Amino acid sequence: MYLKFVRIQAKSFPTCCILVFGVALAWQAGCGSVAVESDTSASNATIVIDGGIVFADEASYMCVPLSRMGIGELDEVLSVKSSCECADPTIVRFEEASRNVARALHLKFAPELAMLNAGVAPSNLGVVIKLELSSGRTASATIQFLHTKQVKQEH
Repeated sequence: MYLKFVRIQAKSFPTCCILVFGVALAWQAGCGSVAVESDTSASNATIVIDGGIVFADEASYMCVPLSRMGIGELDEVLSVKSSCECADPTIVRFEEASRNVARALHLKFAPELAMLNAGVAPSNLGVVIKLELSSGRTASATIQFLHTKQVKQEH
């Protein structure tokens, strides 16, 4: 399977990667230019994780076990970075059903009311998460999700 890793570099404004028919495009919620760089080397292969739905009108989060990203318990994570300011990544520990302790990528999404007020339409987005490991290896994942708002049910 061929995966394309897209690095997005932004300056002082939130930037995400929109995935349209498998093609990565830059999306920005501010002014300025965005540099998009592709890297298809095997050492930087990115896995893709379905993150479901993220509501722009409320704070939310998602959590993904590091084992799903190919990171073992002995791999020390030195840093974790997000391509989008909308997603705040941290590494957390949790207790599995087997009572073992494992690690996960915890992504917090803050409400983006300014985006909603600007009338931005719902979008299929992908946030690229990059983890630097003590072994010198880099692990990357693209978290894909629908970025939208809740529609209140009328009675």
